[in-house]
Amino acid sequence: LLLEETDVSLERPGEMNFKLPAALGGGGGDAGEEKSINTKNILFIFSGAFTNLDKDIRRTREKKPFGIEIDSNPPPSSSSESTNSNTSLNPMTIHNNDEDDDINRPAGKGQSYLRYAQTSDFIRAGLEPEFIGRIPVRVALNSLTPSDLRQILTSAEGSVLRQFTRDFEGYGIQMDTNTGDDDDDGGGDDALEEIAIMAAEEGTGARGLVTILERTLREHKFELPSSSLKRFTLDVETVRRPKSALYRLLSEETPGDGAGVALEDLKRWETKMHRTAKLPDKVRVWLTEEAQNVLIIESIEADVSAYSLAGQRFGDSLGKVVGRVHELTGQTAFPISMAMAKDPEVELRKWLGLLEGYNPDTVLNGSSSLN
Repeated sequence: LLLEETDVSLERPGEMNFKLPAALGGGGGDAGEEKSINTKNILFIFSGAFTNLDKDIRRTREKKPFGIEIDSNPPPSSSSESTNSNTSLNPMTIHNNDEDDDINRPAGKGQSYLRYAQTSDFIRAGLEPEFIGRIPVRVALNSLTPSDLRQILTSAEGSVLRQFTRDFEGYGIQMDTNTGDDDDDGGGDDALEEIAIMAAEEGTGARGLVTILERTLREHKFELPSSSLKRFTLDVETVRRPKSALYRLLSEETPGDGAGVALEDLKRWETKMHRTAKLPDKVRVWLTEEAQNVLIIESIEADVSAYSLAGQRFGDSLGKVVGRVHELTGQTAFPISMAMAKDPEVELRKWLGLLEGYNPDTVLNGSSSLN
């Protein structure tokens, strides 16, 4: 009944429809007026996977030798086809269409056999006759092909490939993509094509692109930011063997690069700390050379990035204290000393202890108000 022209109530069943009088602040109007909507101009669109139904229809259209197909449930023929040819009514037909070559495909891949489904098929699948009878237009969607998936990678809004590219750019790393057009003869390896083919094998539609890219670049996202590499190419070798491609990239680092990378990590941490603490632009917080050396040496010895080490060492307490000190005193320059880098909690308490009437525990425990 909902699919046909009717007035549908918007009130919950059993809900009391009571309004205050206008004199008491109510909206006025008829207190008993019922809210409803007419479905005459509403287009209802339903969708479903019908995986088992797809399999059943494929089984009824099992191929036989010499391209002859035994069809126990042929699709309905149009009136023009019935007029022009009597063979269209014969359940034994010869098919040379390439779209039927995937008769043994796994579910979720290739052409959908739901295009042959009739009303009786949907009723056997569990839909009520009264419901399916009110849906006159039925369209079967085929699975995305590798060509479709490649186009999604390159031109879709919010492409997952662009998201990965931006993620690496956030670490100062440029990711180039081999599209197969680099060679003069156009015969280069196409990494995007390889990704699309592997995603199509997943049988999960466009979500397969996320699966393949995450599988390919997961280790790269963890390892490259703490290396000296600033650029790499996503090629077919990387897609097929991501770990070996990553090891090859890391082996290209030169000795002594570790300290330089750690120093850049600390600069990046300074920027993030300033942004996260929402400090005014005129406030400057920086690590002194001695503090940098302490953190760099510790990060190398612990085999962790200096960025992660600084984040763990200072947490959000440093930004809170700096913000509060600036608010109370107007101080704008905050050099981080070697002592602060070694034991920030002790040094921060010294800073706050200089503020008369201020309890250091209020900031270090997450509060920033005076007692």
